[in-house]
Amino acid sequence: MYHSIALAELISEIENSKTEEPRTTVFKLSDLRKEFCKRLKLQGVTAENPEIHSTPLKEKLKKLSLD
Repeated sequence: MYHSIALAELISEIENSKTEEPRTTVFKLSDLRKEFCKRLKLQGVTAENPEIHSTPLKEKLKKLSLD
């Protein structure tokens, strides 16, 4: 459940960063992963949980068609 909330918050941040200007915003996957991990920690997820890897996060974001 924590992962879903953190993912929703991350997606919301990405959506809010879009501007009305016709330019492309680029997000580094490593930065998105760090932000995702930070949001998990804020929800009380401890370091005992497995590390979040970039590839599964990328696949989740891709599945949601965030381009």
